[in-house]
Amino acid sequence: MNIHGKMIYSIKVDGMKSSSDDVNVGVYGIFTSNSGTGRWKYYLISYKTSPNGDLRLTHEWHSFPMEATYDTIQKHAKEVQSVEDGRRMCDEYKDKWVSGSNDTLQHKREEKLNEILDK
Repeated sequence: MNIHGKMIYSIKVDGMKSSSDDVNVGVYGIFTSNSGTGRWKYYLISYKTSPNGDLRLTHEWHSFPMEATYDTIQKHAKEVQSVEDGRRMCDEYKDKWVSGSNDTLQHKREEKLNEILDK
């Protein structure tokens, strides 16, 4: 069996830090192939990037900080059905953090109205 993975979607959560490093949330895809068949699974992760470029899972969405390996992601990250579902959850999480509100739709409406009225 072969396992490969890659970051499919990532967004920085403005103002969120983990040990003075920026925190990102994203959708990590793991592709498993065996005897001519293959399957993608998608996981929500919160992470920071180390100076050497390695990903380290952060406590925002995981029990404790840990190295981001295929095994730890599969065991400790939430699986989502599609990239689109994961992207929506990441964007909503960021919006809630940035706005300080659980009402992200209202926040987006207010931003759009401000953009229109300022023109």
